[in-house]
Amino acid sequence: MVFRKLFKPRSRIEIQSAGATTPGASLVVGLRILTGEQVSVREVGVELLGDETYYTRETRAAGRRSAARTVRRENTFATSRSVVAQDVVLERGAERRWDVQMSVPPDSPASCSGKVVDIHWRLRVKLDAPGRLDLVHEAPIRVVRPAPSGQSTMHVEQKAYDECSLSLEVPEAV
Repeated sequence: MVFRKLFKPRSRIEIQSAGATTPGASLVVGLRILTGEQVSVREVGVELLGDETYYTRETRAAGRRSAARTVRRENTFATSRSVVAQDVVLERGAERRWDVQMSVPPDSPASCSGKVVDIHWRLRVKLDAPGRLDLVHEAPIRVVRPAPSGQSTMHVEQKAYDECSLSLEVPEAV
């Protein structure tokens, strides 16, 4: 029985959110934790993380030879953290719910996937139980940029190719 404490608590975390938001807007996140055993929790926290993956070309020279390779780099560029509960005991079979309001920073980039840069946003819930491994659950969210205010689009054209799609919007002349 002593070894049981080395493992993650037998609990399940569910995250409910709108799935999409805009920079500067509030996002309501619903947390639901179901426990399969009694767990003393030090902290339940929620994080909003922005991740950037980009590819660079590196060239290395050794004497007369040089070699070029593409290198993948990853960076977490934005975080917002909120503590939902501290020092709570979750009873066996109990269900706890919390609603948390998070906000994406106003100058944040939108979610995108490209050939050179990928930007992804995710919500991470962490249940910290003393003497045990942390229970962590993540869910993706999409951050979209709204159209500039006062501008409407008069022409939208979309084309699909084998490996990508292109969407072009031309704003009306002012």
